[in-house]
Amino acid sequence: MWLLIFSLAWAFDEDAIYRADQPPAPKAECLGNAGDPVKAIYLHGLFKAEGRFETMPDGRFKELEYANREKLKKFAEENHIRIALPLSAGVSIHGSQRWDKTGDAMASIKKSAQEACKVSQGELDKSLKCVMGFSRGANQLRDMASRSCDQFENRRVIAFGTDYLKDIETGVANPMERPDVPIVNCDGNFRTVKTDHDKFIDPCNLGQLCGLEPAPSCRGSGISREAGARR
Repeated sequence: MWLLIFSLAWAFDEDAIYRADQPPAPKAECLGNAGDPVKAIYLHGLFKAEGRFETMPDGRFKELEYANREKLKKFAEENHIRIALPLSAGVSIHGSQRWDKTGDAMASIKKSAQEACKVSQGELDKSLKCVMGFSRGANQLRDMASRSCDQFENRRVIAFGTDYLKDIETGVANPMERPDVPIVNCDGNFRTVKTDHDKFIDPCNLGQLCGLEPAPSCRGSGISREAGARR
């Protein structure tokens, strides 16, 4: 009995310390300098929602998302654009942020992007050139493309940092990553960049994939092998 009470007390104390060490959940935001056009939307990867705590001791998913945002911020400033980072509206049964899986997913994403960057629908429709997704965000884009490419309105779509991309050359998805969803390329607009979860796209490649004019530091560079398959 005393052993049980001691174990419970130890678990409670450890949980309190563990929770105190967790970084806060990332928020919706707009990266770049005020006044620059919103030319990209970024869909985040997996992390626990506000008030929920990572299953990994170091809160790595949140830290990885913050690292991605630092790279995106630098990318936005160098290219004189803004990038909208909406926050997924749903929360899964496991406490993770979950993207909308309905047929109106893009409308919901664009509305959240408008709110994050404080622009009108007309302004966003006029300036938006690409939509990118990392990890679960990449899976969301694949899911959306499998239903209809029309919702992207011929914009560039870039998916990276997800396991199913390992089999992209064969067109066969990893059976653990929604095998029922076909891999589509949206007439060449859906681009896949094969990167590990802890690696970000080369910024020069990202700019070209998004259809942006080369930043000063990227002029003269070509799209490397990393820029990936048209799928």
